[in-house]
Amino acid sequence: MKAYPSPWRTDVLIRSTTNSIIYLDYIEIETREETDLIEFVEGQGSLQYPGYAILSIVWKSIPLGAVTLVPYASELNTPTSVNQGYGLAEITYQVKCITYATGVTEALDVQYVLENVII
Repeated sequence: MKAYPSPWRTDVLIRSTTNSIIYLDYIEIETREETDLIEFVEGQGSLQYPGYAILSIVWKSIPLGAVTLVPYASELNTPTSVNQGYGLAEITYQVKCITYATGVTEALDVQYVLENVII
């Protein structure tokens, strides 16, 4: 299982919403590159995963200009002065997540909830 805290932090607690026994083991903090084809509508688009840095942009339409990303979020913004903000771009970006191994004692669907640790 992968957790994508936004804003980024490692002091999180993961719990399940079931009464069954659930095993959850921390594995690592993972960083990787992802590439998505993004459709911009009125200057807004969304990445598949929360990103923390844009590595490259290849416009498949008329370029709309600079693309902005709030770190560890999925939302992208670009100016609306060209094509009223409508366009298509292939964006390569960096992702950071916390990886866990999970297991259950019986076959069931499990919902996990990411919570802030309160000290």
